[in-house]
Amino acid sequence: MARFCLLLIGILGSTNAVDRSKFRTCKDTGFCRRHRSPESPPPQFKLLAGSLASHGLDGITALLQGEQLESAPLKLAVKFYDSGVARLQVSGHRHHGPQTAVLLC
Repeated sequence: MARFCLLLIGILGSTNAVDRSKFRTCKDTGFCRRHRSPESPPPQFKLLAGSLASHGLDGITALLQGEQLESAPLKLAVKFYDSGVARLQVSGHRHHGPQTAVLLC
């Protein structure tokens, strides 16, 4: 029992011996500084009325309109799989260049 207590004290004592100044924290990284408290809220999107369409087993599609009404609407596609996974794809056209797509799984 005495050996167990000595071992426990030794382990607990060694955890306090860590030099915490050698570890980076979130406040030390640029990514965290930029995204922890953004300067502006994220853009808001609304589903365009009448754009929701069901494609049976192939899922659903709809159009999303951003806050800036002059921007082109984005296409939202949701597919449901037998495994219980839902695949969300948001795609739109750039003004200069090919179509872009973002997959949210």
